[in-house]
Amino acid sequence: MFSAIDVVTIIAMVAAVIAAIPIVKGWLPIKLSDKEREILLLAKGDDSYPFMILFVCGTGKGAYVQTPFKHDSTIYVSDEMASLTCKKLLKVAFLRKGGDYPGDGQFVWYMLTQKGIKLLNK
Repeated sequence: MFSAIDVVTIIAMVAAVIAAIPIVKGWLPIKLSDKEREILLLAKGDDSYPFMILFVCGTGKGAYVQTPFKHDSTIYVSDEMASLTCKKLLKVAFLRKGGDYPGDGQFVWYMLTQKGIKLLNK
């Protein structure tokens, strides 16, 4: 049978493996969908607002992102912004309410994190 020292050793090994999971996950490359990559590229191309993306939600036509003040760069999104935030590639820089009427958009300015910038520069 197992001695007390064997049980403690097994528990310690399991605890070490569990503790190492976040570190090992950091070594793995980040996987992006095509749409997520397009969204990140919006932030790269503008010198006026470097590394910024404007996310508009709550409007009647659906949520979308664009390079700030460049309406020809619009990409309609669903859950991609939440996914990019969870991957720590974007962070919220500024929030602004669109107006007092129902259907007015909520404006969320996102900024690329260092991790997001490094990923784009690969």
